[in-house]
Amino acid sequence: MLHYLYLDYGGLPQYRRELKYSLISLAQELAAAPDARIAVYTDAPAVYANWPVEVVDIAAKTQAWSGQGVYHHRIKPAAVLDALRRFDGPVCFLDSDTIVKPGFHAEVCAKLAPQEIWSVTKTAVVMNRFELRNPFPPLRGFRTRLPHRGAYHYDTQNSWMFNSGLIGVTPVHIPLMEDSLAFIDALIGRAHKFPTVEQFAISEVVR
Repeated sequence: MLHYLYLDYGGLPQYRRELKYSLISLAQELAAAPDARIAVYTDAPAVYANWPVEVVDIAAKTQAWSGQGVYHHRIKPAAVLDALRRFDGPVCFLDSDTIVKPGFHAEVCAKLAPQEIWSVTKTAVVMNRFELRNPFPPLRGFRTRLPHRGAYHYDTQNSWMFNSGLIGVTPVHIPLMEDSLAFIDALIGRAHKFPTVEQFAISEVVR
């Protein structure tokens, strides 16, 4: 069962309007897809009580998930990690301003399906468009140690960043999401200078 995820916290009307239109377009796409569900992670569960979605109340978690309020974009990968554990299946996070076109669900399912490559079974991580290499030149020399992947250093030639408006992962990627959060935490003190640290972290851990 594939779960699509939306995130709504902070009570901003603009994002809730966007989410509504995005969800309508996704619901139309999933009308004939019994293998998919929609979940909204929110600090205002009453808003979605009558919507055709599974509501996950995160009101008590946003402070911890945001690094005690230091970096709110950290909530996104934290919600994705929670969903992988909660639903025990593939998940696809969508930003609230996403408009889904016909064929999207089939493409996501195909991308997340295990594939045999050179006799090794691999499952892809799916993200939105590629943005750039060497996204944060001031991080040259940055090093940290990740729980699963071990030593990391910023590589000005190879470090890259994809947009995180879409994140498709499966339970086999739980260690990668845990490393992504550790990566963010290693840089969280610089988040005001690098507001896209969240998508950079996921991109680099996956790389």
